[in-house]
Amino acid sequence: MPIRPKHPAEGNRPIAQRQFTDREDFIAAFDKALAEAVTAEPKALVYYGVGGSGKTSLRKELSRQLAARPGCVSASLDFDIASFREPETALFVLRKALRDRFKVQFPSFDIAYAVYWQKVRPQVPLTRGSFPLLESGTVLSDLLDVLGNLTVVGLVPKLAGVALKGSRTVRDWWTRRGSKELRDLPGMEPVQIAERLPMFWAADLKDYLTTKQSRAVLFLDTYEALSEGERTEARVLRRDDWVRELVSQLPEVLWVICGRERLRWDESDPDWTKCLSQHLVGGLAEADARQFLQSCGITEPTIQQVIVEGSQGLPYYLDLAVDTWLEIQERQNKTPTVVDFACTPREVLTRFLRHLTQFEVETLKLLAVPRFWDTRLFERLVTEFQTGYPLTAFDDLCRFSFMNQGAAPDTWTMHQLMRQSLQEHTSPELVKRVHRLLFGHYRGQLEDIDISGITDQQKASLAEAFYHGRVLLSVQEFFQWFLKPAEQFRQAAQYRLLVPLYEQVGHDLEAKLGPEHPDVATSLNNLAELLRAQGKYAEAEPLSRRVLAIYEKALGHEHPRVAEGQNNLAALLDAQGKHAEAKPMFRRALATCERALGPKHPGVAEVLENLAKLYDQTGRSEEAKKLEERAKQIRAEKR
Repeated sequence: MPIRPKHPAEGNRPIAQRQFTDREDFIAAFDKALAEAVTAEPKALVYYGVGGSGKTSLRKELSRQLAARPGCVSASLDFDIASFREPETALFVLRKALRDRFKVQFPSFDIAYAVYWQKVRPQVPLTRGSFPLLESGTVLSDLLDVLGNLTVVGLVPKLAGVALKGSRTVRDWWTRRGSKELRDLPGMEPVQIAERLPMFWAADLKDYLTTKQSRAVLFLDTYEALSEGERTEARVLRRDDWVRELVSQLPEVLWVICGRERLRWDESDPDWTKCLSQHLVGGLAEADARQFLQSCGITEPTIQQVIVEGSQGLPYYLDLAVDTWLEIQERQNKTPTVVDFACTPREVLTRFLRHLTQFEVETLKLLAVPRFWDTRLFERLVTEFQTGYPLTAFDDLCRFSFMNQGAAPDTWTMHQLMRQSLQEHTSPELVKRVHRLLFGHYRGQLEDIDISGITDQQKASLAEAFYHGRVLLSVQEFFQWFLKPAEQFRQAAQYRLLVPLYEQVGHDLEAKLGPEHPDVATSLNNLAELLRAQGKYAEAEPLSRRVLAIYEKALGHEHPRVAEGQNNLAALLDAQGKHAEAKPMFRRALATCERALGPKHPGVAEVLENLAKLYDQTGRSEEAKKLEERAKQIRAEKR
């Protein structure tokens, strides 16, 4: 009787990526870390390795074992979902998982998140119908029961009245920390609240763990996706700064982080060295790889040897070899031999594809282009490209080991190594045609967006349209398309979502058109405005200065875009309190705008209003009033 793996997998046979042979050391490291007493220092276990080495499977196994431990709460977050890479969304998802499973209350975070949400969407009233955090039995829910909707003005006194009439737990929270933590909240800018959301979230979870005397384990998977597209270490560290803040706030939590590379937090702060326990997840040992093959029915030692040497112990290639074995047995009704397997991964794939029907091969080639798909997209691809694969046989196609359920509900993904390999077997023209269909598919989902309620699906659609559009279109064509949906998402205050996209667009434009092209300046200008909206003035200012320099050189000093660049730079200087620099820049913008557009253009009114605000701030109220009056006259005439 063949030896069976310790943990049976789903479906008809074991799958190497879901096995845990030769993973005892990693599990032991987790058990040891969980058993250690809580100290003032945060701790994180990091499991890293190449794709296909089984990190996600290890994370799932640890979660499964953890479920059997009493008094321990846990939740997982997979950064493979693009919207989960935004701090506010990530905290919301973790908060929801912990509340749904363990009834953890997050009063400070809920209130802070609600105020942040309201400030970035001032045109949308926060009510039960518009806000996602309004489960019954929360402080925020009780507050809205009393008020009907949330207004930032006078929030803290109203909140105090509700809290002090609530349960003992709520009264204790408000008296002990809620009143102090939330005191300055109404006067904060959105960016200031966003920076503090990890602190609010951590304080609420800390309360629960202290009260219940519980431990907590939080899993972060596909960590490399958090810095997707970044080209410098400084930007990578900036992108996950909020994660480091959250980890440092919660030494009571054991963090388990899975990704392709070891964390480099200690390079920016050596103190992280003692907090990180990093483990390389490599291939299976030869004995364990042989045991896995044995459990799948591959018992011939010489065949095992060929497969083990070719796979180098990597679970993905072991799975592919077993897929090949089963296809030969089932499709050709014969016993596989040594010659059916090769010693290199590429040859293993080639051999595997030979044993599939042409309908299956062509369909898999199509599915290798999107990053994920659902049944609707699967049916559209099969129908559009006429692969001949039955639309009703979707589940059968998902029988292969390299097909996995996606992080989003009702979606599927293909292992990255298989995607890359299949695309190498596909003509570039066909790949481009698939990108064109997918770009149109996701672009269509961005039509008629209601900016008062951007959904996670629409965020995902923007990310996927962006991904496929970059491949399909020329740099300038793509930029011209991107400007419209980006403006819609900007109006909906989706700044964090847009910043990395604009950074990528700017990099692409500069690489193709050169650093002094006007389109490069336009992209940088929009990026600077996004940063300014978040209060990141120090990051925005050098970009704004570069924008102005490019416009002046490429378009001349009398161009309307030059006036726009001067106005934006002056506004940034003003926001930082650099009034002495902002004033002459506003005056330059006003003169340029009047010459380029005429003295009664709405652009002139905008500059006048900005300059009036500066004068008012610096005690020159009479001059400010004159400027405001002139701006009003211009706007009135244009009506």
